[in-house]
Amino acid sequence: MIAGRALIACAPAAVLLAALLLAGCGGESDTEQHREEVQVQSAVREAHLKALMKVKLAERKRREEHPGETLAPAKYSGTLAQRYEIDREICSALPASEMAASLKIDEGSDPEEIAKAYAKQYPGRYREPAYEGCLAGLE
Repeated sequence: MIAGRALIACAPAAVLLAALLLAGCGGESDTEQHREEVQVQSAVREAHLKALMKVKLAERKRREEHPGETLAPAKYSGTLAQRYEIDREICSALPASEMAASLKIDEGSDPEEIAKAYAKQYPGRYREPAYEGCLAGLE
C-alpha cells in the first residue's frame, strides 16, 4: 500500500514542482522565494492527503456496501487478494491520465499500458494481482 501512496502523490507533485521552478526564475528575494517554496511543499502534502483520503473512502464505502465480499478473482487469496483489491482502489481513485503522468508514461496510454507500468513496482508474485487490480480499477 505504501508504494501506491507514493504513486498517488506523484502527479500533483510534478505540477507543483514545475510551479516551484517557475517561481524561482524571477528576481525575488531569498525570503520571498523560501515562502513560496514552503507554500508549494504544503500544497504537495495537502494534495497527497486528499488523494489518499479519496482512496480510503472509496475502499470503506465498497466494504460497507458489500461486507465480506472480495473483488479479487478466485485465483487470488490472502495477501495476493489484498494486493488486487488495494491496487484496484488506487487505480480507480485517479483519472487514467493522472495515473499515466505519475508513472512517467504518455498520458494518452491505454489502461493496459498504465496497469503494466504500475505493476512493475511489485516483485514476483505480487506483480500479476497488482496488474489485474489496477486494470480493473481503470476500466
